[in-house]
Amino acid sequence: MKTILTSSPKNRGFSLIELLAVVAAVAILGSMAVVAISNSSQSVKQSKLEQDVSQLNSAVQVFLGSGGSLDGTETAQDVLTELKKEASGSGQKTVVGLRGSAIDKRLEAFSESDGESLQRAMWNAAQNKFVLVTATSGIREFRLNEQLGKVDYGSAARNTRLVYNSVEGWVWATRDFAFGSNSGPTEVGVVDTGSIGTIGGIGGANGSKLGTPTISPNSGFHALSTFPLEVSITKHSSDPQDAKIFFSTTPGVWSLYEGPFSADPGTNVQAFTTSVDPTWSDSDTASASYLNDPEALEIAVYTPKNPVTWTDVGGPVVPGTGTPDPVVPPIDVTLPGGDSIPDIYESSDQFQFFWTLDGSDPRYSSTRIKGITFSKGYKNNNGHGNNYSGVDISNPAWQKEQLDGGMTQTELTALIDDEMKPHDKIEYSLDEWGNASMLPVRVVAVSKNPSLVTNSYVISSNITIEKTSLRSPAINYQTGSVRGDTIEINVEVNYGDMPVGARIYYTTDGSDPGDDGTGNPVQGTLYTGPFDPLLDADESEGEALVVARVYPPVDHPEWFTVSPPSTTLYLVPTWDITGVATGWFYQDGVLTNRLDDASSGSYFTWSDSLGTGSTLFDSVSSRETFELGELSYYNGSGRAVGDVGVFDFAVQLDFNDTVSQFDYQLSQFVTQNSGTVWENADMISFASNDSAQAINLYGADYYLNLEFGDSTSNGQTTLDEFQVQEGQLATAKLYGTLIQLGSWW
Repeated sequence: MKTILTSSPKNRGFSLIELLAVVAAVAILGSMAVVAISNSSQSVKQSKLEQDVSQLNSAVQVFLGSGGSLDGTETAQDVLTELKKEASGSGQKTVVGLRGSAIDKRLEAFSESDGESLQRAMWNAAQNKFVLVTATSGIREFRLNEQLGKVDYGSAARNTRLVYNSVEGWVWATRDFAFGSNSGPTEVGVVDTGSIGTIGGIGGANGSKLGTPTISPNSGFHALSTFPLEVSITKHSSDPQDAKIFFSTTPGVWSLYEGPFSADPGTNVQAFTTSVDPTWSDSDTASASYLNDPEALEIAVYTPKNPVTWTDVGGPVVPGTGTPDPVVPPIDVTLPGGDSIPDIYESSDQFQFFWTLDGSDPRYSSTRIKGITFSKGYKNNNGHGNNYSGVDISNPAWQKEQLDGGMTQTELTALIDDEMKPHDKIEYSLDEWGNASMLPVRVVAVSKNPSLVTNSYVISSNITIEKTSLRSPAINYQTGSVRGDTIEINVEVNYGDMPVGARIYYTTDGSDPGDDGTGNPVQGTLYTGPFDPLLDADESEGEALVVARVYPPVDHPEWFTVSPPSTTLYLVPTWDITGVATGWFYQDGVLTNRLDDASSGSYFTWSDSLGTGSTLFDSVSSRETFELGELSYYNGSGRAVGDVGVFDFAVQLDFNDTVSQFDYQLSQFVTQNSGTVWENADMISFASNDSAQAINLYGADYYLNLEFGDSTSNGQTTLDEFQVQEGQLATAKLYGTLIQLGSWW
């Protein structure tokens, strides 16, 4: 089903408001295009003005070096007029240097005052040069005016310290010695150093002027990939055979042209033709300026391994029989293949690598790292499969060795092409990671010569972590019985990847220490050394189930996963003993079944099931409570209120033909007979329920713990106390339990 949304049932046209909105939008877009075109035009004009000023200043230096004078000139137009003049009078034959005009006679300066702050040129008389300033008035451009080429600008004296001699004798006008008499003037043919600028001299003595030489390639912008340019200069076809070309790429320094030469971006070439025949005057000066459109740098970042492990980045491991994996090579930064930037300009003079390891922009960040002077032509183990560190791969002997070793010519050529590109290496270690799960690498190539190359884009390479699974711990006791022995839990070191600082947590009740998702346990005890599992286990259950896991170092949990659990069952020692228990009191150092207090009439007696002070017990094991006998107490009268005394009491256990005695102390508390029956009751208690002595059973030490049991009607008991009413006799059962020494229970 189609749904058509309409605002009315009839078709309608555009409203006036809608039409005005469309017109406004078109106008805005048009203005944006005009601004863009205008900005581009301004940029071209500015670049041309900078080149013109540079060339004019070169012409000024040559003019002054050839004896010209700019004294009295105040404006740029005055300067241009002086530069267009030729050497006057005899200077046409005697001046050593520029004798013609220094610039093209058609050149004029176009000034404007439009109130807009732009880059403009001005003449600085104090410095004798043109300068660029930002102002609202001044020279906006230099241009050619054909009408000015017809003007005769006249001549002016050229005052150089060294001139050609105008009379016969020495070539130079100054000499130290004279030899004989002069026989008249001698004509001396000279090679004029010519003129510089866009136009040279205006003609010789007889009006014969050499043709302007042709410089190839043409002046202007050229792709950077074509540099360095091969420049050639040819004479005019009508020039005599003996005419010579002189050229200059450095202001004031002229050389005889003998063949093509190389020109880098920004080179200004000037040339003129001269002849030893005095009937010919120098040619006009030809010039060419070679500029380039800057090329954007392109970089490639090669990461030998991603993701990386703990050992890859040099994380410390527990020493053992295993060998850690080697640390991965550093990240390789290079300029990829391509001819947009010639090899000659791929140097640290033109650009520099910068990078950050915290994700910040390497163009501006305060944490950025400046690359070392990169290698070129040397293999630096950049992860491309081989390591030729420090080897000059351009060495023919080394290349032959590789071919003899089985490398094909194609492989060798590819290797050389790759390694002749600039390389830099980004080294990183565990310190740069902190506790992050990723190392954000950002790399850029920053230009040192923006007229030649521009900054590259920022390249990002995020190195992530490949977590290492920790191995389960090893428990040194096999499953079985432990009789008071300790056990050890150790990490596995045979594989060379167990980190320093790894932790072991364990439990003894069979529960899993667990993993909370951050590399830490949910429960359990930190393993610090050997331990007895029975001290932490509930022996009443008959076993201790130890469960242990290995956990990452506290500082670097992000590199690891918690190990699987190791589990070992330990059995609680069990035994059955049968024997006889006997209770005794000490009366004047003699053991007795009855203890009397003559002053109060109170007394203690030990009763038994045999009638002889002894009680049989059968099949008793650890932590099993069994009956020892009965303790009777008669509450007499006549004693002082409060603690009356402490009485020594002993229990003997006779089993397996071995008799063991356990000593205790009974305390008697006498109450004031002024209350209820139970308020007036005396109280008997143990100073300590645990015996002072221990017995060794099947490899473990045990002590005997006592407690009161049921009482007759005239008494009442708790585990630790026995109360008897005033003037009454009561009997309470006494129980014992064998408990392993050092147990938590």
